[in-house]
Amino acid sequence: MKKRKRDAQRTQEKLLETAEQVFVEKGFDGARVDEIANLAAINKRMIYVFYGSKENLYIEVLRTTFRKLFKSNLPTPDPSGDPLADTEAIMRWYFWFLSDNPNYVRLLGWETLNDGNRAGKVLFELMEEGLGPLQKIVKLAREQGYIQNDMPSHKIVTILNEVCLGFFARRNLLEILWGQDLNDKSNQEDMLNLIIKIVMEGIRARDENGRAVPFVRKDT
Repeated sequence: MKKRKRDAQRTQEKLLETAEQVFVEKGFDGARVDEIANLAAINKRMIYVFYGSKENLYIEVLRTTFRKLFKSNLPTPDPSGDPLADTEAIMRWYFWFLSDNPNYVRLLGWETLNDGNRAGKVLFELMEEGLGPLQKIVKLAREQGYIQNDMPSHKIVTILNEVCLGFFARRNLLEILWGQDLNDKSNQEDMLNLIIKIVMEGIRARDENGRAVPFVRKDT
């Protein structure tokens, strides 16, 4: 019985791994169940036994791929620390996650082309596990007076997400336009520093003289 369960688990893992590659390459509409089954070396019937439909398989691939983000060493903010430093740390974490996980970027690209109808089902239930901490720390920074009051935290997170995703989604095109190897980590680091500079300078609260409000540690 245990061996049968292990075999079924391995089959599902192989199926999801194969399906991810096919969906990444061809999107939901271009992928075919027959091709996925052949590449995974399983009977096509097993796809319907495990998931019921091609769409359910696709949603499970999205869920599995997105969970890589939510399990990938997200920095833990310090509630008594500098919320601006924590915000920057999470920005850096997210940027390098995208750099190391091109399938995540590609799947979100396909979903953008299809209005996000399927990804929305997964992201709604998982978002709090991933970028939720960034939204919370940005909200805390705003409440403490370090970020401008008229900037909702969820919109700041959305802007950061779009800038980072846009860079990696268009990396091949930007390489041609800029004449740079954008797989090179030093070039990516330059881009990350520019993103952080633009975002942080744009959202920082300022005093009457236009100077950014510095973090002041409060004694407990």
